[in-house]
Amino acid sequence: MIDTHCHFDFSPFNQAPDQYWQAAREVGVTRMVVPSVNEQNWPAVLALTERFAEMYAGLGLHPCFLDTHTDNSLAALEDALVSRPLSCVAVGEAGLDYFVAHTPEMKQRQHALLDGQLWLARRYDLPIILHSRQSHNDLLRLVKAYPGVRGVLHAFSGSEQQGKQFIDAG
Repeated sequence: MIDTHCHFDFSPFNQAPDQYWQAAREVGVTRMVVPSVNEQNWPAVLALTERFAEMYAGLGLHPCFLDTHTDNSLAALEDALVSRPLSCVAVGEAGLDYFVAHTPEMKQRQHALLDGQLWLARRYDLPIILHSRQSHNDLLRLVKAYPGVRGVLHAFSGSEQQGKQFIDAG
C-alpha cells in the first residue's frame, strides 16, 4: 500500500522517524509520498527520501503557509525541480484554502502560487498534490486550465459531482 500524503517531517513523526516508519510498515504501508509545505522544509523532506528508500518527496508551496512564501518562491521551486533527485516524484503540496484566506489579496496570492505550480507540474510532467478547503470550484477552474496535469486531491469535502469533475480533469 502507498500512502500518497503524509507530512512525515512534522511532529510526532520527526521525533522518532524509524519507529513511525516501522509502525507504518507493520500495517502494510510499503511506500510513502511526503509533500512539503514551503521552501524551508524542502531539505527535511528530501533528507527523509535519502534516509528511507521507500519514501518519495513532493516539493511545493502550501496555501496555509502563505506567509512563508516570498516573491521568489516559484523561481526557487523551479530551480529545485530542475535539479531534483529521482526521489522527488510530485509538485506539492499546492492548492487553495479559503478557510485561511481572509482577504481578497490572500486569495489572489494563493491563486498565483497555484497557477505557477500547475504550470511547473505540466512543464516537468509531474503529478501535483492538491489541497482544497472551501475552494473547490475555483480550484477546479484552475486545474482545468492545465489539461494533462494529473495528481491527488487532499482535504476535499465537496460534493460527489465536484469530485467526479476533478476525476475527469485528471
